[in-house]
Amino acid sequence: MKSNFILGMCLLFLIQYFVRSEWLQLVLAVCAVIAFAGSVTRARTVPRIFSLLMFVSGIALTALKGLGIEAAAGCYVESAVADFAGTRSAVVNSI
Repeated sequence: MKSNFILGMCLLFLIQYFVRSEWLQLVLAVCAVIAFAGSVTRARTVPRIFSLLMFVSGIALTALKGLGIEAAAGCYVESAVADFAGTRSAVVNSI
């Protein structure tokens, strides 16, 4: 069951990569959280605590930066790359 879920996520990712749908990015983010929750419940004590701390710290850092669920879904990465490219061209033009 778990391997089929991961394979389904891979298929959804490939579809989303070519379609570029925002709602599909959100579905993938929810699926990733579900996969994480399923893995944490079966982990030993120390890895479970460590992974939960990492997960909570990731959520906290995302919230402190002022980013929403879009960051978890990958939308922020595309806009950051576009911003970087715009900044780089502005610097080159000013020289």
